Amino acid sequence: MRIRSLFGGLIAMLTMTAGMVFVAPAASAASLDCLPDWGSGDLTVGCSYNGTYRGAGSFFQQEPEFISACDGKADGRKLTTHLEYWKSGSRIHRTVTDSYGGECAIKFDGIVNGTKVWLWLCVEGIGCGQKYASYA
Repeated sequence: MRIRSLFGGLIAMLTMTAGMVFVAPAASAASLDCLPDWGSGDLTVGCSYNGTYRGAGSFFQQEPEFISACDGKADGRKLTTHLEYWKSGSRIHRTVTDSYGGECAIKFDGIVNGTKVWLWLCVEGIGCGQKYASYA
């Protein structure tokens, strides 16, 4: 059964299956579109906005692990890579930000092997892309 509802100006599609509800947000006119690549065990996410490449962020599973942010557009809007995971019952949230030009920004972070991590990117003044999971 599908139900369309208006909530705070956003239209959501609810799909009910065997008593479970799955929410699929309606597509907005313009959003940060991101695609993941899990090549060689590392996770790299590249993002675009309105068809224009904005940059990429990565989680590298080397020892020590690190995250990177590579702004791909010279417009003054910074690109931030977010990494989130749980350690000893506490949520850990790391970020690294890059402005266009020169080298990509990196941040090292020792994470226990096997720890599930979530990675996503945000562009200043535009918004954030979806989260993608990987493992340290």
